[in-house]
Amino acid sequence: MCESFAVPGKKSSLNARKFLNLGRSKLKKLKYFEALENLNKSLCYAEEGSKEMIEAYANRSEVYFMIKEYEKCLENINLAIKCGCDASVNEVLKLREAKCNELLKDDNSQVFNPWSFFKLSYPPHEKLPYVANCIELKQHELFGRYLVTTRNLTPGDIIAIEEPFFKIVHTSSTHLRCSNCLKANKLDLIPSRLTSSGMFCSEQCQTMATGNFHNVEVDLRSIEFAQKILLESLNICDQNVDKLKALIEDPKQSSQTVFDFDWSDKENGKFKMHGLLAFNSLQLGPITDDLDYIETHPVLDYFEYEHDREIAKAYLIRIARILSVNCYSLDWWSPKREDDDNLLFSSNKMKIGSAMLPFGSLFNHSCAPSIDRMIVDNKFVFIVRRSVCKGEQLFISYGPSFIREPNDFRQMNLKAHFDFSCSCEACVANFPIAFSHPLSREVLTIKDGPITSNDEWKWKEELKKNYQAIEGNHTKFPSLSLWKIMDRNLYLLAAIARNEPFVF
Repeated sequence: MCESFAVPGKKSSLNARKFLNLGRSKLKKLKYFEALENLNKSLCYAEEGSKEMIEAYANRSEVYFMIKEYEKCLENINLAIKCGCDASVNEVLKLREAKCNELLKDDNSQVFNPWSFFKLSYPPHEKLPYVANCIELKQHELFGRYLVTTRNLTPGDIIAIEEPFFKIVHTSSTHLRCSNCLKANKLDLIPSRLTSSGMFCSEQCQTMATGNFHNVEVDLRSIEFAQKILLESLNICDQNVDKLKALIEDPKQSSQTVFDFDWSDKENGKFKMHGLLAFNSLQLGPITDDLDYIETHPVLDYFEYEHDREIAKAYLIRIARILSVNCYSLDWWSPKREDDDNLLFSSNKMKIGSAMLPFGSLFNHSCAPSIDRMIVDNKFVFIVRRSVCKGEQLFISYGPSFIREPNDFRQMNLKAHFDFSCSCEACVANFPIAFSHPLSREVLTIKDGPITSNDEWKWKEELKKNYQAIEGNHTKFPSLSLWKIMDRNLYLLAAIARNEPFVF
């Protein structure tokens, strides 16, 4: 089951002041990311127009000024002034505003656009524009539905860029991402007017979220992914539970995947319905005792009639079963810190929420995957990790990795969580885990430690050399050094994508 997220709900001037002071402390130490984290937490708890809100926006403007994000600095100055700051604060902000406007006149820096680098390596499908046209869906008695390539793929190829159809931000990370669209926006987010557990990248996203699910979240005081999907699915079905039931029970509609629809026009009125149908066609996990809680789920109280409640309950169970074997973790790759005790791998992952990808869920698992995925802005990018020959199946990892965990542990884990026994090459050949790899077999050496250069060109050059090394040494896989290089590449990709603002 995807984890449940508690929603604190209430505004609190006490908490707003606590995080405001923490933010100021981090700012004095020039720790900009941590400063913005705490200032955003302060904004979440602050009452509209309060002194804490004014000071949080004012301090955020200072952070953006110091990192030369002058337009964001101006936005936060305006937000602070709109809240009604006093004369002394207003004077400081007006001086900062004048400096910003002056500096912007001579600012020749280009607006950062990650999509100039992260783009498909091959032409897109005609009807599935976010997937390379060399990717096909197949059916097999053992694998079920699975993805293959119709051409040879090399390390670094980008084969898909998918925006999640359903998504939720973990409560502990609501100050880092827009609760509606997932964009980080360099942490320049506005707080929910209704609850202390949501932030948005724009007023438009706040309005959309309020219309879809946000009011119910506040009332229920708790939100989980299955519940959120139920509410959004009902919106797609015009709040008609019988329409939702017909959709679920139609065998033809419940077997259609993303490959059966035209996704070339996002403004198409059927776009969301196609997403819902593709979601409902995904594999169901087993029925377990964990589903008993749905019988008394609080969201069911919002259905006036027993008929509607029974349909909602049945769909809630279906959603939970789909999520149990298809749910993606929203991971934010970040640099290795100086105090990290992880010697093998040069990057960290911070879990910020969960997502549903109608295309991405069609990948099968391998303990030695050929495809990596990472989040860039608010989309999942699928990148070739190591060479794949024409006609071969494409694999991601559902978590277990041969380099970290012994075979029997992986098998037990996968059986418990996904209800299958893994027959990937790593399991069949019993690839040795990290400490079993003789150092004499190391193919290459790589630079350890955090990236210190701010030169994007150097990151891209290192990435290019790494991919060439993986391709040139693919016959020597499995190799600990090659695996380290593959993980290093995720670190470099995170740097190029600026996945953690103000670190890179």
